[in-house]
Amino acid sequence: MSRLTLRVLSALILLAALCLPLAVSAHETVTAGDYEIEYGWLNEPPVAGQPNAVVINIGHVEAGASHTDEGAISLVAPVDGATVHGSELEVTVKFDGLDEHAGDEGIHWHLYLDDQTLAMIPLDQPAVTVTGLANGNHTLKASLADADHADMGEPATAAITIEGASDTGSPSVSGLEATIDEHSHSAETFADVDVSQLTIEVIYGGESKRLALQPLGESTPGQFVAPLTPTRAGEYTVRLAGKIGDSDVNVEVKPEEVQTADVVQFPSVAVESPKPADTFGLAGWLGVAGVFLGVVGGALGAMALARKK
Repeated sequence: MSRLTLRVLSALILLAALCLPLAVSAHETVTAGDYEIEYGWLNEPPVAGQPNAVVINIGHVEAGASHTDEGAISLVAPVDGATVHGSELEVTVKFDGLDEHAGDEGIHWHLYLDDQTLAMIPLDQPAVTVTGLANGNHTLKASLADADHADMGEPATAAITIEGASDTGSPSVSGLEATIDEHSHSAETFADVDVSQLTIEVIYGGESKRLALQPLGESTPGQFVAPLTPTRAGEYTVRLAGKIGDSDVNVEVKPEEVQTADVVQFPSVAVESPKPADTFGLAGWLGVAGVFLGVVGGALGAMALARKK
């Protein structure tokens, strides 16, 4: 095979690998009252005979997008056309039309100066200080942003003039209590909930077993596991009943199907052929002795015949 052909085949194999879909978690979500319950196996894929656990993650139901889409941001200070003396500037914004849970859903705001992003700021910090300003005309912009940091709606802008500044121009935001990455705002943040009245039961065929639900860890509120070793491959049903906080729960879910052990075994288990020495046995040795005696008898007969001649 030519070197060029090998290169073409290698390129095709690499392209095929890049086109393969990425593996994703098999966890799914169901709604119960005021909560969303994410469920699945702790170890995936689940394999028959291997220790595992049913894991559930409990979070508040997200508010509808229509509540946050109506939100608006405005600049309280500075006002459009303001002249600022010195290299520091106090910026204050105001929010209107936002749902009370908007911050929990990841909504925050961005502050720009001359199209340069200065900071991504939580909603509970509507006032910040910009330092390092240089003399001249500038455009300040504030915009709401979603959990993916995409700007939402119409931004608020103000043209300002900086005079008497001693800085050469390295603007930044100071006095932030937390950056948006440190702030607890994600919709995936799980709730610290009471599950003392929640029961979990697993069903397979005509059998059922009640499991013990326990916290995944002290630093992971809303995340719980129920240890289980599935002994057979196939589909299992998990039944959650009782209460989460004040919300009634009565749901049945089916996590990822349990697989047979061969999905993780390598190399494949094979029965080795017995070695010849192991099967020779007594019959083999008797056969060898018979052949030997036959040869000896033939030789003796030949010698006797030669003497008679």
